[in-house]
Amino acid sequence: MSGDGLEFCSERENWRVSAITRIFLTVSGDLNALAAANQRFHGAIVEMAESDRLNSLMQQVLAEMRLFFHRETVDVAFYSRYLQENELIAEALSAGDFRGSGDLLLEYLRRSEDHLMSIYLYGEGRRD
Repeated sequence: MSGDGLEFCSERENWRVSAITRIFLTVSGDLNALAAANQRFHGAIVEMAESDRLNSLMQQVLAEMRLFFHRETVDVAFYSRYLQENELIAEALSAGDFRGSGDLLLEYLRRSEDHLMSIYLYGEGRRD
């Protein structure tokens, strides 16, 4: 993918952007649907790079995420806090703002790492 706008994207990349923006449209308070949508969202973002190596690494990361979330038994509120940010990233992608979506994603990943570490270390945000 090159350039800063959708006009520089291939038809396949445009399809991926559209798919990413639709991922969260069908989920609401369903924990399993939110978890699956979150996994698909992150996988779809990485797939845009069209790299078999990155896709393979991402599959490993997604498997670790599933194990972590299963272990920590997170609830709907956990995913809800990320849903809005995922939608903002998807909207930026839809608008062709790849730099802006990248900045949003980077900040999102920094915050989520801090949040996940606090859950892991201190049990913060767990469903008891």
